[in-house]
Amino acid sequence: MPDSSDLSKRNLRTATAANPNAPALLLPPSLPQVHHSAFVKWLARSILRVGGWRMEGAFPDLPRAVLIGAPHSSNWDGFWAMCAKTAMGLDIRILGKDSLFKVPLLAGLLRWLGIMAVDRSNPAGIVEQAAELIRSNEQFWYGL
Repeated sequence: MPDSSDLSKRNLRTATAANPNAPALLLPPSLPQVHHSAFVKWLARSILRVGGWRMEGAFPDLPRAVLIGAPHSSNWDGFWAMCAKTAMGLDIRILGKDSLFKVPLLAGLLRWLGIMAVDRSNPAGIVEQAAELIRSNEQFWYGL
């Protein structure tokens, strides 16, 4: 079990313009994490702050999980979700339309963000593939 000083390294400052001294959001040690640079995390937090978003609550200490974001009513939902997961350093894998991956620069960015291409015209086996990814990885969060 990590000590509190070790956990403090995993904190995310969830400050907002209204409350710059907001408490940090702790990430449990079993969560799959990705280590982005301090600048990338700052940029993602700044975008969220300017957009009026703030993060509250706690994460379950689970190494594997399926997250469901609903309702997904706008293409902006994906943008805000990517900013949040990047700001927190969470490694959450998400499916994205394969047509998005046909743009070379966008494809590289999407892969870097943890998005996996899926051909929606041929959905056979997607559920089985996702289940196998979750089973075969010690830490894996899958976002829908």
